[in-house]
Amino acid sequence: VAAGAERDAEAAAHRATAAELDAAVQAVGRLEAEVATTAAQLGEMGKALAAAKAMAEERVAAAHEADRAAIAAMPEGVRLCLRALHECMHAEGYGAVRFLRARELDGDGLHDVEVVHTHADGLGADLIVAGTMTAALDLGAQRLVFTFFEGTRTELGERVPLPDNGYELVFEPVDGRLLGERVPQLVQVSGVHPSALAADRTRQPGALDVATRLAWLERFDRLLEAAGTADRVRLQELRGVKDGEFLDGYLLATDDKGHVQYGATCARLAVEVDRHANVVSLVLRDGILHRGLAESTITADGYRILLPKLRPERAAELMLGMVVEKQRGKPPHNNQ
Repeated sequence: VAAGAERDAEAAAHRATAAELDAAVQAVGRLEAEVATTAAQLGEMGKALAAAKAMAEERVAAAHEADRAAIAAMPEGVRLCLRALHECMHAEGYGAVRFLRARELDGDGLHDVEVVHTHADGLGADLIVAGTMTAALDLGAQRLVFTFFEGTRTELGERVPLPDNGYELVFEPVDGRLLGERVPQLVQVSGVHPSALAADRTRQPGALDVATRLAWLERFDRLLEAAGTADRVRLQELRGVKDGEFLDGYLLATDDKGHVQYGATCARLAVEVDRHANVVSLVLRDGILHRGLAESTITADGYRILLPKLRPERAAELMLGMVVEKQRGKPPHNNQ
C-alpha cells in the first residue's frame, strides 16, 4: 500500500512538472509572438520615419529650389536697382534695411518685394512682404520714405496685414543726392537740396558741359584705378572746374566685395602733388564725410586721401596737368 501511494505521489509530481513546463513553453511562445509583433511595429515605424524624413527633405529642397528660382527669375534691371539701393542706404548710414527680392520695377514702384528691417537694438527684425513698394525722397526736408502696400509684416512675432493706406519706413536725415542719381527709376524726388541752393548762388561759374564733365570723370576713373588705395575709390559726380580745382564732387569708396566703406560730398576737390616727398593725394574741401553711422565735416583745410602708387609726373599726365602743388610748411589734415 505504501509503495502504491509513493508511485501516485511521483506521478502527481511529474504531472505538475509537465504542467509547469507546458505553461513555460506557452509563455515563451507568447513572448516570441509579442517580440515579433513589436519588431514588426518598429519596422513599420522605421519606414514611416524614413518616409517622413524623405518628405521633409523634399520639401526643404523644393523650398530652396523655389528660392533659387525666384532669385534667378529676378530681372537684371531689378537686381541692379536693389544693389544700388543697398549701397546708397549704407552710404547714408542706414544698413538696417535689406531688400531680399522683387519681381518687377516700373513707374508704380517695386512689385512683389520682400524686405528685412532690423530693429534699432539689433535684437530682432521684421519681414515685410508687399505687392508694391514706392520710394519718395524730399531733398529739401532730407527725408526718405518707403511705403509698402498689399501685403503683411511681422509684429511681435505674428504676421499682420499692411494698412490700406500703406506701411511706411521713414529715414531721416538723409543727404539723398546719391539716391536720386543711382536709382532714379525708383525714387520719386521732390524739393531742392540745401547745398544746391547755395551752389546756385555761389558756384555757378566754372560749370562744365555734359561731354566735358564725363571726360573728366573718365580721367578720374583712370587715375583712381592706378592709385593703389586699400578701398576702391571712385568719383561719382562733379559739376565744374575753377582755379585748378574741381567743384561739387561726390566720392564713394567700396571694398573688394563691393561693400560701401565711406562716401563724401565736397564743394571743391583737387589732385595734389608733393614733388618734394614724391607723393600724390586727392584733397577734398568743404563737405561732409559719411562713414557707417558717423558723419563728420570736411573743412577748408582739406581731407586728404593718399594715392600710394602714383607719382607726381604720372598724376599730371593722367590729369592733363590739372594738378595743384602742395604748399610746403602747411601740416596735412585727415590724411588716410
